[in-house]
Amino acid sequence: MIVAFLDLLGFSQLVKHDIETADDVLLEFNQIIKTKYIDNLTNPVDSYPESMTDFAKSTSITTFQHMISVSDSLVIGASEKNADDFIKQLSKLVAAFAIRSLEPFRAHFDDVYNVKNEKHAKGRNIQGGLIYYNAFPILFRGGICAGNNVSFMTQFHIFDGKMTTSATNVVGQTYINAYRLEGTDKGPRLFCDESLSNLVSGSVKSKIVQTSRKGVSEILWTYYACEAESCSSEKNCNVSKNVFDGLIVPTLNLIRYYKSKGSEEVKHYIELLGTVIKGVELYASDNSIDITYIMNRIQSEFPDYLFISC
Repeated sequence: MIVAFLDLLGFSQLVKHDIETADDVLLEFNQIIKTKYIDNLTNPVDSYPESMTDFAKSTSITTFQHMISVSDSLVIGASEKNADDFIKQLSKLVAAFAIRSLEPFRAHFDDVYNVKNEKHAKGRNIQGGLIYYNAFPILFRGGICAGNNVSFMTQFHIFDGKMTTSATNVVGQTYINAYRLEGTDKGPRLFCDESLSNLVSGSVKSKIVQTSRKGVSEILWTYYACEAESCSSEKNCNVSKNVFDGLIVPTLNLIRYYKSKGSEEVKHYIELLGTVIKGVELYASDNSIDITYIMNRIQSEFPDYLFISC
């Protein structure tokens, strides 16, 4: 079985600063998962026209056999025979989290903890005005491994004074390996080892690159982000909408913000920018796209950070 352990970056610091925003973040990422699951039921992959089948399949979560949500972490289990599809679906899920949650950060902001998600209102105030959820980047770092030493099981739990068996637990060395891999390095990145990379086909393996740590590779989820939220036959439109507008613009704004504050958080966003560049460069190469405008934008705003694309 394949096991992925995902951890939400910056959540511990967010809880210390603002528990209300932390609650909003958990609500949003669980809502994204719920929406994808319902979409699978109401619009199965085989209901799409042939030209959209690959996109529909890769943006679904049909390979997810198990999923456990604990605080800001997700544990996902999938069959090894579905390794290719699982990597694509997991990558696009991570991309969907990022693109949707980063949308409010495309515009200038003065305080990262005071940005509102104006697409979703939680109610109205006494004067009748809308009250919006607080926005925060939903960026996951993950470790993914494969192996037989893992077990997902139902167990008893108590909620609101009542006991049920609807809770799920996971045990085994494969899970522990995935958990340990998650902390390999900074930034919202997906790390794996040979137990996973040996399962995938050549086309998926080409999106897995070596890291500086022996035996650890990185899945370029940002390659799949180019077609995470929309998929046009005009490949340059995918890059412009999903990556440039969806990831690069808000990431540059967040780098600028955290750099001005002298915060350690800036390292995560520098790594995110580097991962985005690597993914989009590979996508551009595969599809003969000129991404000069992207590199020029980055160079004009942050020339010191161009080394991360090397």
